Amino acid sequence: MSEVSKKASKKKAAPVKKERKRKDPDAPKKPLTAYIIFSNDKRDQVKKENPDIAFGQVAKKISELWKAVSESEKSKYEAKAAKDKERYQKEMAKYEGGAGGAKKKKSKPAPKKVESESSEEESEEEEEED
Repeated sequence: MSEVSKKASKKKAAPVKKERKRKDPDAPKKPLTAYIIFSNDKRDQVKKENPDIAFGQVAKKISELWKAVSESEKSKYEAKAAKDKERYQKEMAKYEGGAGGAKKKKSKPAPKKVESESSEEESEEEEEED
């Protein structure tokens, strides 16, 4: 066998993609973490200091800065994150139906009944008797 045919026979079929749930545009935005808030604050500074840096390298630089930040500085960002989480919880409560919200949770449809083999055999026997 040639190398091309060997490679072709070893390829696996492409995995089946699942459909993603569509996001409700009226849903509240998720809360930001302390690291993301820190990252948003420092991104412009890192870009100014390193104008030719690639996008991935900016994220790497920010993560290095986050690791070097003192606990007292991190606690400031964690407090902001906690405040944002409270905001999100309040908005979600309102969104899910608190104060006249129209959002209702969908219930799962009942599973379809699958006839067992024994019931099929019984119906076949009844047909033969007729």
